[in-house]
Amino acid sequence: MISLSNRLASHGILLIINKKRIKNINFRIKAGQFVVSTPIHISQALLAQAIEQRIDWAIQGHERILARGRQPTCLWGEPFDARAWLAMQQDNLHTRSYRRLQAMPDDELIAWIYRQQVAQKLPELLQKWQPKVGKFASTVSIKAMKSRWGSCNTRTAKITINSRLAAYPAECLSYVLVHELCHLYHANHSAEFWACVASFMPEYRLWHDRLKG
Repeated sequence: MISLSNRLASHGILLIINKKRIKNINFRIKAGQFVVSTPIHISQALLAQAIEQRIDWAIQGHERILARGRQPTCLWGEPFDARAWLAMQQDNLHTRSYRRLQAMPDDELIAWIYRQQVAQKLPELLQKWQPKVGKFASTVSIKAMKSRWGSCNTRTAKITINSRLAAYPAECLSYVLVHELCHLYHANHSAEFWACVASFMPEYRLWHDRLKG
C-alpha cells in the first residue's frame, strides 16, 4: 500500500482511505486527493489490488481536474467567482439553504449555480422559441451531461438541456433549445434538419462552433 501511496504522491495526490458500512469499494477524485471508501472488513490485499487497478484512472482524472482549475470559471460567458456570487445571493436564500451551499465543495456549488441559472432562463426562452419554431416540448428537464448539450426524445417530445450551458453565452442555450425543437421535425442531422435550424436562427453556426470548442 505504501508503494501505491508513493506513486500517487509523485503526482501530487494524497491517498485517503475511509472505512464505512458499505458493500462495495467507491472511488472519488478531488483536487490533490484520491478518496477510497471501503467496506469495514475488506482485506488489505483485496483493497490494494482494487486501488492498483484504478491508479492510472485516478492520475488521469486528477490531471483533468487540475486542467479545469486553470481555466476561469464562467457564468453566461463571463468569468465569475462562485463564492462571491453565493455571498451576493444570501438575502435571497433561506438560512439553512445558504449554509448548505456554503458547505459544498466548489465543483458542487458551481454545478448547483449552473442548474439554477438554466432553470431561471428556460421559461422565458421556451415562451419565445416554441411558438416561433412551431413545436412544443411535452417536458423540459435540466441535467449535467458530459457528452451532449441537449437531447430530444422525438416520440415523447421530451427535451433535456445540459446545465453546463450556463458557462457559455446565453445565446448558446437558445441555440441548443432551437436545435432540439427542430428535432421534432427531423429526427436526424440531415441537411433538411440544419436548414430548419438556420431558418429560425440564421447565426446558429456561431453558437454551434462556440460549444464545439
